Amino acid sequence: MSNKIQKPRLGWYKALLSFSEPDLDRSIEAFIEWATFNAYLIFRKENVYTHEKEHKAIKAAKRGNDVYAWRLYKRLKHLYKLPKIEFFNPKDRNKVQKTKALFMTFTFRREMSLDRAWEEIGKYFNRTRSGIERRYGKIEIIRVWEAQRDGFPHIHCIALFRETEFETFFHNSKWRIKEKELLTSYWKWGFSDVFALYSLGAGVGYVLKYVTKVNNALLMEKRDRNLVICLLL
Repeated sequence: MSNKIQKPRLGWYKALLSFSEPDLDRSIEAFIEWATFNAYLIFRKENVYTHEKEHKAIKAAKRGNDVYAWRLYKRLKHLYKLPKIEFFNPKDRNKVQKTKALFMTFTFRREMSLDRAWEEIGKYFNRTRSGIERRYGKIEIIRVWEAQRDGFPHIHCIALFRETEFETFFHNSKWRIKEKELLTSYWKWGFSDVFALYSLGAGVGYVLKYVTKVNNALLMEKRDRNLVICLLL
């Protein structure tokens, strides 16, 4: 009888989502099995004179484990130190306010399969961005994918416009812009919405918090359905 351990393969688990009615709970458990299976990289160092050899094992980074989360934090931590940039005073609602920063969300219609929505999300987002830039000029983007309860993705995005300012107004406890309908028309695959940001700090803080949370190994223990789906896909 063989005692060889069968190593989990991520591709097998992603295939579970290609069915017309995928079993999300099974896929999540399968992904957690893969993410929590520790894999190691073995490095060998050899002395060129004595030919003595040393070996060192380093835990591999895998989406959802602690090594991956630490590396991601190192890459993004400088964004927490961005200077505070404010575009208008949100307490002053009696005059025309302008901003260069918008918070945008995009969702998918359920006309396509779940796995296709995730496979195409990057392409559709880039098409939307290109259309907006053709009209409004260069923009800087910070965005995250997020899974909804049924597994379908939606996008949160902060857009900083270099060449355009938008007039804002306060409505139903939110700051809006007059060109919402035109901006959202560039997203062809579902519903979209736009809010005005009075500063970059709040928007960037939200996105960074989500990005680091979605890649935190603790979610494996909590079985956070939405977050695990993001990692799986």
